[in-house]
Amino acid sequence: SLIEFVLFYKNQKPLINYLVYHSNNFIWNNQFENQKSFIADISYSNEELKFRIESEFGMHYNHIYFNSFSRPEQFEDNISVLKIKAVKSFQINKWNFENHLIYQLVSNKDIIRIPAFITKNSIFYTSAKWSMKYKTGVDLFYYSSFYSNAYSPALQTFYFQNEKKTGNYPY
Repeated sequence: SLIEFVLFYKNQKPLINYLVYHSNNFIWNNQFENQKSFIADISYSNEELKFRIESEFGMHYNHIYFNSFSRPEQFEDNISVLKIKAVKSFQINKWNFENHLIYQLVSNKDIIRIPAFITKNSIFYTSAKWSMKYKTGVDLFYYSSFYSNAYSPALQTFYFQNEKKTGNYPY
């Protein structure tokens, strides 16, 4: 069994493309404050049970994003993000099962857009013949619906959109 605790602090100047940009379609000159993040992560893992659970809590200040008009904006308040993740693996003969479950909660879903629930499940068969080892199997992904960002080829970046939700189906 292993318990880990990690604290992380980042004070980052805004990227240059948030501050100054000149092209045929977009022009801006912005003055943004440094983005600051404080993240605390605690995890517990047990190798015998092939189980791991972790919780991460982050506070983000002065977050910069591209709004629905593909223009950079700075949210001058704090945003908190909570993520809880559980991983369980087990094996029956040569069949392996790996399951990941993630729950995420954001204090301001209009600024940081992430799905509330994510799961990844893998089933695979392992074997060895002569000196070759192989794995064959399938993965199943699912995440709950949310307004993901759209892509702007002119800016080569993602921006907010409120027209189409993505997710809520397995793939």
